[in-house]
Amino acid sequence: MILDVGDPMATFKKPSLEEGPHKQLNDYLHQLHLEAMKPSAGRIAQQWKAGMVAGKYRAARSGSAVHAMFSGTSVPDGEALHELVMVLLTDFPSGSNRRGVEWSQQQVRSYFAEIGKPVDAGSVLLQQLRATGNAYLKLAEAVQQAENLDRRNASVDDRYYAWTDAGDLVRDLLDEDDEARQQIDASWEKATEEFMNDQGP
Repeated sequence: MILDVGDPMATFKKPSLEEGPHKQLNDYLHQLHLEAMKPSAGRIAQQWKAGMVAGKYRAARSGSAVHAMFSGTSVPDGEALHELVMVLLTDFPSGSNRRGVEWSQQQVRSYFAEIGKPVDAGSVLLQQLRATGNAYLKLAEAVQQAENLDRRNASVDDRYYAWTDAGDLVRDLLDEDDEARQQIDASWEKATEEFMNDQGP
């Protein structure tokens, strides 16, 4: 059987899943797909790739991979799932937009938490930076690295240098009164203070 992922509209077959959070997650994905006017896996993949080129998404997926996220029996990768929901909500008309993208993402996170595979899409700041395009993608990656080091309680030195890199980048891109810059500057100042204290008298 040849999978056609290029039709303008498509209905994905639901996988056979036991009752529980995985099935609820899959049902919710199918609901979002229906509200987005049932774009084919090919069209979703095209929009995903266009968003990746624009710096909105980290990594696009093929049409067959998109199809598997709707019809496969495995739990999708967390980051890919987060981006799929963003594609459906922001690149296609969707009734869920009335409730807001963040509300829809929270629904997905809650299902993942019940499945036992928490999805980490990064902070709100990181998501905003990713959505602004190529000019800010490098800054978003620097912020992500610094945030990851904070979450892992990495060494004071590593966190200081990571936030310093992010601070250097943001000062070339954003004005002093920009909220994102203020957040990054605050994190850099905190990391700097910890670094200086760690150096001793």
